[in-house]
Amino acid sequence: MFWSERIDITDRFRLFKLNTDALCWNPEHVDVDLIYYDAFSPTTQPDLWSEGTLSLFIKTLVPGGVFVTYCAKGEVRRTLQRLGLSVERLPGPPGKREILRGIKLH
Repeated sequence: MFWSERIDITDRFRLFKLNTDALCWNPEHVDVDLIYYDAFSPTTQPDLWSEGTLSLFIKTLVPGGVFVTYCAKGEVRRTLQRLGLSVERLPGPPGKREILRGIKLH
C-alpha cells in the first residue's frame, strides 16, 4: 500500500495511509468512522496525548464514530470525555488489562 492512496477493502471499508507528523496535521474536510490510536504511552510521547492533539483526531470523527486505544489511563479517558466522546473501559487483549473505546455523541 502506498502513501496517500485510498484502498477499498470492501464497498464499505476503506483505508487511507497518510505520511505526516501528527502534531502538524490539518484534517480539513476529513470524515472518519474509526480511529485506532496506537501512539506510544503518554509518558513516552506526551504531545500525542495532549487535549489539543487528540482534538485534531476527534474532530474528524463522524457522529457515532469510534476511537479505540490501548491506553487506559484515567487522564486520557477524561480528556476523551471532555472532547465529546462517551468512553468505556473494555477488557484488553492478552497482556493488556484494559483498553478504551470512545464513541462520538454528536
